[in-house]
Amino acid sequence: MDVAIQLLKSAEIVCVENMRRDGATEQEIVDEVSVIRAQYAYVLQMQGKHSEAIEIYESILSAKYLLPFSPASPQTNDLCVQAF
Repeated sequence: MDVAIQLLKSAEIVCVENMRRDGATEQEIVDEVSVIRAQYAYVLQMQGKHSEAIEIYESILSAKYLLPFSPASPQTNDLCVQAF
């Protein structure tokens, strides 16, 4: 799982750098990175790091730029983690 965390962190950095270079808006960057961050939170959740996962899920859900379909997975995962 540690490898997954490192790869997801690298993916987030590369995503942000490339999108900025390509002239993406902040909204577009937040939307794209939220998918990576949700997967990162899921890895933390599977490692039993529930408070860290919840913090990331909630930050994703509070982002004002999210695409309409983006919150589905973080909402479900957030509810599951909080149930434990």
